[in-house]
Amino acid sequence: NDSASAIIAITNTAAAPCNPSVYFAMAKDSLALPAIVWNALPTYPAGTVTANWIWGDGSNTIGLYPTHTYSAAGYYSVCVNATVACAGGGTNTTSYCYGYNIYRSANAESNAMAQLNVVHNFPTAIKNINKENVALSVYPNPNNGEFNLEMSSDMSVKFLEVSIVNLMGQVVYASKDETTGNTFSKKINLSNIANGTYFMKTNTGNSVTTKKLVINK
Repeated sequence: NDSASAIIAITNTAAAPCNPSVYFAMAKDSLALPAIVWNALPTYPAGTVTANWIWGDGSNTIGLYPTHTYSAAGYYSVCVNATVACAGGGTNTTSYCYGYNIYRSANAESNAMAQLNVVHNFPTAIKNINKENVALSVYPNPNNGEFNLEMSSDMSVKFLEVSIVNLMGQVVYASKDETTGNTFSKKINLSNIANGTYFMKTNTGNSVTTKKLVINK
């Protein structure tokens, strides 16, 4: 029997394409009130070498977790460009942008400076100095813009600060009421605002609680 052998060279073995993606979420720092402080939490792809944060006010910072101060609160388009080392060699860049209304709190001056921190994890919304358990009830929910708010706590509460924001982060309602004891109730009328989903945040000074609010007239 005859036999033969040959060496076969396979040349079409390109590495898998390097298509990384980057993303970040943002939230207002509830523990910084009344200061205007926002936190951005990025999700960097594996192999990220560096990042370039573009703040939307004509400036940028290179780094994974930088901090930026704005001259005034306002609406800014924030972008991040992440440079990634690819498994097959070389690098690739991925970008993500979003416009955020970095708004001022109700008791801050309109021209106050604002700060944006890029962080590993969002800070907790509950201070650990005093452990307070707060129960928040909103009814009816969904509602036509008129609803009741009831709060109860296992500690004496001196004030209750309420803020309601839309999905763009814009404050549509804000109030601060002095309280006595550990319960509080009030009726809120938002019948003049558009239908949609909102978020209500209450702050007693020791604890922050957030509830989703749906208005459907």
